[in-house]
Amino acid sequence: MKILNSFERHPTNTDSQSSLLFKLVAARWTISAIVVYIITPWTTTIDADKIKGIMSILLADCITTPTLRLLNIGHLVNVYVLSPFAKTQQQLETLLKGAPWLLAERYSDMTKTLYICLFYSAILPTGYLVTACALVYNFWVDKYCLLRTWQVPPMLDASIAANTRSRIAIVVLVHLIVSLHYYAGWPFDNVLCTDPEGNLDHDPMNCNAELNNMYTVTRVNTNVWQSDDFIWFNRRSYMTDGQFDVVLAYQVTSTIAVILISLYYFGQSFVGFLWTLFVGVIADSTDPAVRPESEKDDNAAYLVDESELVNCPKINHEGRERYLIESRSILDTLEAYVAQAQHPQLGVPQLAVYHPEMAAKLPSSKWQGQPQGAPLTDSWFPAEMLSWNENERFDVFFYDNNLFLDPILSSVPEENRKKMFSSFHVIPKATEGATAMSSVTQNPAV
Repeated sequence: MKILNSFERHPTNTDSQSSLLFKLVAARWTISAIVVYIITPWTTTIDADKIKGIMSILLADCITTPTLRLLNIGHLVNVYVLSPFAKTQQQLETLLKGAPWLLAERYSDMTKTLYICLFYSAILPTGYLVTACALVYNFWVDKYCLLRTWQVPPMLDASIAANTRSRIAIVVLVHLIVSLHYYAGWPFDNVLCTDPEGNLDHDPMNCNAELNNMYTVTRVNTNVWQSDDFIWFNRRSYMTDGQFDVVLAYQVTSTIAVILISLYYFGQSFVGFLWTLFVGVIADSTDPAVRPESEKDDNAAYLVDESELVNCPKINHEGRERYLIESRSILDTLEAYVAQAQHPQLGVPQLAVYHPEMAAKLPSSKWQGQPQGAPLTDSWFPAEMLSWNENERFDVFFYDNNLFLDPILSSVPEENRKKMFSSFHVIPKATEGATAMSSVTQNPAV
């Protein structure tokens, strides 16, 4: 799945990790549970070897896998065995870098463990305890490795965590349905055995016709899947009263869960599709971003003096005229994407944008600010908008990691180089330059 994902083109690291996460989850769920469930004969569902196999997977996720990750043997070999033989500084720095890791893989590992536990919980309830220990141990191992031994991760947003929550909801739904069929098929022997009074009896000794001919034994099918039954089905002849009560409770719970999960995760998209198909584009119902009126408002961070809101547009909001929040009034909290290139063998991203202070080879602590009268074709932005920080103690500076200043382009005049790279310009608030430029661009931030 990693090789397949490497051939795909994704605009951001988050998109790449989300795509890989989907592939890994689909593959691991299929191989670890669905395929095994399908190829296992129903009458051997609670076979001892199968139960041991399930427990072995959970114990490996609980102990073996995180322990190996904690030992980080490959990184130790690089540091203590191979690094002394490095012939160049670049080889040495590559060997001393932390271990590579993928957020998608860590999330898929977690969901796979939870998935196997809930999938087989009806026949292996001790899996709950092992899974709880696995999640706690993995959490602390990952936390230690993230802060001590792993490489610095790329910039990612929270969409991967949100997608994982939806998959966990699906895991719960699968758990309910599979457990329902397990409880309905108990004891998986395809035998209906009754005593002389007609009472059900699943004792193998009593139901052996060669040893006891007082009991009535008939063949039945305890696999409700083969009867095309999914969630709701009638009581089977081999079910005891207690067994039927459990099955009925799971039928009701599963039905409710299917409805709620479908409405929560797919309902809005489905209604939106129907509305667009038969009515038209759904009207935007989001609230406009208006200037807060006091420091007690939820968005008090955007409170600025009205003298700074000259020429800012207004809107009639809740019966009152309010200022709209503009980029120049929230520059201190504005986030942006600055073009950069990443490579696994480089410790920090390589910037790909012109910046006057970087061209002068100044550290960000000595930047003079936006040059007065600078044209919009020249980039300028505060250092806070970059996704990583300089470290003067280790001589890590922005200008040393900017492709605009790469020695291979030293023969190209600066004005020509500007045409080869992105231009990103932030105009500071409350300046004459901002007022003059906004009158031309009709936008206080370009």
